[in-house]
Amino acid sequence: MKIFTLRPNEDWICDRIANEFDQFIGQQSTRNAYEADIVWLLADFCWNQIPYEMLQKKKVVVTCHHIVPSKFDLNAQNDFRLRDKIVDVYHVPNERTKEFIQQYTKKPIVMLPYWIDTNFWTKNKSRNQARQELGLPLDKTLIASFQRDTEGIGISQGIYLPKIEKGPDIFCDFVEYDQQTSGNVEVLLGGWRRQYIINRLEKMNIKYHYFELPTIEKIRDMYIASSIYVVGSRYEGGPQAVLEASALKTPIISTPVGCAEQVLYPSSINRDLTQCIVNNEIIDYNYNNVVENFDIKKVIPRYLEMFKGV
Repeated sequence: MKIFTLRPNEDWICDRIANEFDQFIGQQSTRNAYEADIVWLLADFCWNQIPYEMLQKKKVVVTCHHIVPSKFDLNAQNDFRLRDKIVDVYHVPNERTKEFIQQYTKKPIVMLPYWIDTNFWTKNKSRNQARQELGLPLDKTLIASFQRDTEGIGISQGIYLPKIEKGPDIFCDFVEYDQQTSGNVEVLLGGWRRQYIINRLEKMNIKYHYFELPTIEKIRDMYIASSIYVVGSRYEGGPQAVLEASALKTPIISTPVGCAEQVLYPSSINRDLTQCIVNNEIIDYNYNNVVENFDIKKVIPRYLEMFKGV
């Protein structure tokens, strides 16, 4: 069984997942789609980069990470139906995505979570050491977010439209609330297209620290340096931050999206982020859950079982 994994090649989490998968399965992977038995469209939005005629001759697995209903317009629905004709199995990382796409397909849907390499995502220094190395203040509450929050359209004209599914407005509302109640807040941002949040923070006169394109090692240090990581999304596949923060014992709170409810202690999940509770016991729960149930060595074999069944 040879598996070709389609990736977006934009330094996104899908690229990392694809690279880790290929390395894990070794000779079962191929970078030549023509010689593959199975084509895994991990980056489902890039599916038409592979000739349709080729896909018709292959076993095809499509991962649908999440779908934003307001963006699932007639064009998106027609694209889904066209692709659905050549799909053998859908993979989804959470129950919400499964519930959505089963309205539009009769093909099998397999729910499997994302994984994490806990050998890499392990806390290897103290919070203060990480802050010193990153040039961050030692005495501030650092609220973190490392995912893009701004639509690409309009940026060149100075128009910063929120990527509504990522909930940057919800994140900023929480930061503003925390600043008003504690008065000792700064924000730690990573990743590209953060203009919406940066613009709002500047209007609120809240200081931020921004690493636009950090290495994965620096991202790990940024988690360790954080006082709390906040997921304010409306729709998600993961996000991977839920696994990464938990593995590093970084406090994390989240709206009820993606894999949050599979990973995090219930009291740290709420649509109203100000009502979330996180403490040392909860941090330990999240950590143990990730290590025991989401490590790469335990999860990828489950993916291979899925592919064998196609």
